[in-house]
Amino acid sequence: MNQEQDEKRTITVRDVAQKAGVGTSTVSRVINNQTGVHANTRREILKVMLELGYQPHVMAQGLRHQKFPTIGMVVSNITNPLFAAIVQATEACLQQQGYQLLLGITNGDLQKEAIMFETLVRQRVSGIIASVVSDRTDRSLRTALDYHIPVVLLDREIAGLEVDGVTHDYATGSQQAIEYLVNLGHRVIGLIISTAILPGRARLTALQDHMLRLGLSLPAECLCDVKMEAEEGYRAMQGLLALANRPTAVIAGSNQLFVGVLKALREARLRYPDDLSLISYDDVDITRLVDPAITVVTRDLAQFGREAADLILKKVQGGQQETQRRSLPTELLIRESCASPK
Repeated sequence: MNQEQDEKRTITVRDVAQKAGVGTSTVSRVINNQTGVHANTRREILKVMLELGYQPHVMAQGLRHQKFPTIGMVVSNITNPLFAAIVQATEACLQQQGYQLLLGITNGDLQKEAIMFETLVRQRVSGIIASVVSDRTDRSLRTALDYHIPVVLLDREIAGLEVDGVTHDYATGSQQAIEYLVNLGHRVIGLIISTAILPGRARLTALQDHMLRLGLSLPAECLCDVKMEAEEGYRAMQGLLALANRPTAVIAGSNQLFVGVLKALREARLRYPDDLSLISYDDVDITRLVDPAITVVTRDLAQFGREAADLILKKVQGGQQETQRRSLPTELLIRESCASPK
């Protein structure tokens, strides 16, 4: 067999099994999404399938020619009220168009996310909407894109990768928050934020830039860049309260961090806005129901989900080729958690 004939030869299950060092029955179980295959072995087989360009006949026909009425959605934590609202709105839009939503939850685990994308590919979904764990790697997305499955990102941008997405104009709401505090008389403002992903970085940049425009400095000890966890917000708030020149106002960069901030304040027996002013991001149950209610930089989460659904449907149904990035507004919703410093 000459080289040209060899290159045109159809890749078989036996070829995949030989390169992966497993039996053909193991490869078949992976292809058919059956149990009984170790996760590491499963990943290796899928990797070899991609490297060799192997596609099972049914999968190939499904991905290239058929329309399967299912959209995959990958989020990190469904217990976060933000994701619950976004998923609900997305599902409602998709159902109106005859599509079912297949939800995957990663719990912030990159390895689990990669497996979730592989699973959605094997399920032959028409498209994927994803809030990926990290925007510093394209590993998971490549799994879908290699099979020409369109992807819409939620509040993420990955350098060097042209993918549709929906983000937010965090500058407007953040600037409004700083101006509001400054007009109340605050000059020492603490920030508790996580810059591991795009929203945190965009929020921090907007907050810092506007403080500079207003002639304010942000001391290093007043900036707490932490992981997106309530316990991290709790420890960061404890640190700010221990400062000799304690901030008179604190902005929590997410609803998860805000939970920790609130816990630290209660343990210190401090009250807002009497002892300290508070602003958080995103209007969720806890920011609405605590007393006094919390001033927040808010966005329309239902609209966020609807825009994501619209983008993926345009790709799936209309074959839209050009990449689209949509940006939705944010604004400051003033409640009772801020006052002039004493």
